[in-house]
Amino acid sequence: MPNKKKIPFRQVLTDLENTSKPFPPVHLHRFSDLEGQELQDFVRSWGKIALERKINLLESLEELAESDDLLSFESVGRSALEDANPTIKELAIRLLWENPSFDLMQKFLNLVSAKEETLAATAASALGNYVYLGEVEELPQSKYEMVIEGLFDIYNSTAPKLVRRRALESLGFANLDEVKEAIQVAYESGDKEWVISALYAMGRSLDDIWNPAILLNLKNKDSEIRFEAIRAAGEMELNAARPDLMMLLKDRELDKEIRFITIWALSRIGGEGVRELLELLSRQVEDDEEAEILDDALEYMDFCEGVSLGELFSIDQDNLNEITGDQIVEDLLDNLDQENLNKSSEEENSEETRHQRKRHKKHGD
Repeated sequence: MPNKKKIPFRQVLTDLENTSKPFPPVHLHRFSDLEGQELQDFVRSWGKIALERKINLLESLEELAESDDLLSFESVGRSALEDANPTIKELAIRLLWENPSFDLMQKFLNLVSAKEETLAATAASALGNYVYLGEVEELPQSKYEMVIEGLFDIYNSTAPKLVRRRALESLGFANLDEVKEAIQVAYESGDKEWVISALYAMGRSLDDIWNPAILLNLKNKDSEIRFEAIRAAGEMELNAARPDLMMLLKDRELDKEIRFITIWALSRIGGEGVRELLELLSRQVEDDEEAEILDDALEYMDFCEGVSLGELFSIDQDNLNEITGDQIVEDLLDNLDQENLNKSSEEENSEETRHQRKRHKKHGD
């Protein structure tokens, strides 16, 4: 059977301009890697597209890019960044998140001072990419100093709290004494939102000085603070957090978001018993969303060649099918030797170095 003829890109743009009918999602892939005449046609058509259509397009492209890393909508993002509408600019920054080109850094620095709070905050968050690149020596020193100075200017300004918080979070990557001082001030402020940002920055820092604060907040009664502490423990690959995180999954009433971030953090930390626990949960899970989270976690552990120790458990693997999901999880967790786990965590922590692999994830309210 012959292949269907490819729809001309100009027809795709015509469909985008036509608000009398829905834009076909099948066309979204056509906006990847735009160049040459197609890019010129897109730029010329941009002014004819209704605002709502622009917003829907950029949101859809962002979602598509997150599900398929072979797609690149950088050309679309760059074009949209020149739009006068602040919402379009914000969405453009998000679309350009995975492409921290040097020439965009100054644009983001300029937008940090925008009047629109969410736009300025998004620009401040995007600048974290450049701080990270500077820390791994993939950004010229002059540009690194420029982005650090720009973020500190915002952090020390009278800008809205959200923008200043995002500046601190981006600075979290920097191994600088003044950044550590800023994180400490935010953490000790007593302001919940600043504490959350401080924990987020701690996770990015990969600095062991924050271990006590992160461990302490794994049991914080405030779910948002607890969430960020768990995330930070995962980013830090904090072995000492493993026992508490594994025991968290015993709570069947645990908030879904806390449960998901706990699974994610454990997959990053790895070590004794983690693989077995996640595999058992994966075999017995009934919630589709949690099943996907568990699959992703196990795939990550496979990629990192995580090592597990099955001897911690007394479950007869031949009889797994005869045991209910709840019984499996309960038996598994009841057989965890908390004292030995803590001991092994301390031993592994003593061998850890600053050469842990850094990871960078977007952060939003």
